Amino acid sequence: MRYTYIIIGLVFLMCACSEHKSQTQKILFPDQIWENEEYTLIDKIPYDIDKDEVKDTILVYKIKDWSDPGDYQRLDIKLSSGELTKIYNLGDWINMEKEQLDRFQNINKLKSKRFLITDISKEKTLLIIFGWAYASSPGKLTIIELRKGNLIPILQTKFDLLRLEDLDYDGEKELIGGGFKSQMQL
Repeated sequence: MRYTYIIIGLVFLMCACSEHKSQTQKILFPDQIWENEEYTLIDKIPYDIDKDEVKDTILVYKIKDWSDPGDYQRLDIKLSSGELTKIYNLGDWINMEKEQLDRFQNINKLKSKRFLITDISKEKTLLIIFGWAYASSPGKLTIIELRKGNLIPILQTKFDLLRLEDLDYDGEKELIGGGFKSQMQL
């Protein structure tokens, strides 16, 4: 009799678990977390990140009462599988400026001013987040590869991205820019 209850309990538990998607959580750039601060949701962007034909969600947060440079400090990327990735940055990330919006409008898969999502090859899609520039110093450019639901940090450094172009004709676009803020119109 006792085994019957255990088996029934296990079957019930398995059924209950299969109805709810498990949520795993990853954190990118944990050294950039602003401890003990409250974040305010400022944007919610639907986009199929893992290419499973189901819209995932990108949540954009700002630290409450933030008065320093930077338009947002955290992204939460929620996949339809239940996986959650939190990406942090202290003050560098900004909405794309008009020149960036104009420059990348034809390759941005999003109709958003927040950041750029673009294919650099048939297999590779990048999330590109622009940083706050000061004088001739470019903003910090954050690049994360979106690979089959995995978010892989590629670059986080000061870089003025001017364009993406396949220079060596290998089917993958290269990032063209420099380490200082350019006034060039390309």
